[in-house]
Amino acid sequence: MNAGRIVQVGTAEEILTDPADDYVTNFVSGVDRSKVLTAESVMGKPDPVVYMGQGPRTAMVLMKDSGKESIFVVDKGKKFRGIVFSDDCLDAAKKKETLADILEEDIPRIPPDTNVQDIIPILVTTDHPLPVVNENNKLVGIIMPGSVLGALTYEEVDTNGVLS
Repeated sequence: MNAGRIVQVGTAEEILTDPADDYVTNFVSGVDRSKVLTAESVMGKPDPVVYMGQGPRTAMVLMKDSGKESIFVVDKGKKFRGIVFSDDCLDAAKKKETLADILEEDIPRIPPDTNVQDIIPILVTTDHPLPVVNENNKLVGIIMPGSVLGALTYEEVDTNGVLS
């Protein structure tokens, strides 16, 4: 509210990420974004993924095409199974191994409603993106360190293109 007038209605996350006007922008300027934003608001699409039935060569092609060093592995229902890395896929292809032979299953999984402040310590201890999975272990998103950093360093750009 501003002078008795409702300026914006929405969740804390909506108001923080998409303020309706300068008044709301100023109002939320001091808020610790890491305590309000969730995994769901900073995650990207979980594409590409490789399916368990596919092989290491397919995983390598998908990683090459997307410029990634790792890729998440899912089953036919998009249930999260783990992650494979490009170097391991190369070795597995030479040895005629399957994805199951090189799959890393014991990695942190993030529920969509996890606060960003709880994700940061996990991100700094891993060397890969984080999978966001729902209550059925279905892969619904991917968190890259840059997406978290970008969400936390939101800056307003004025009409002249100048950061304020």
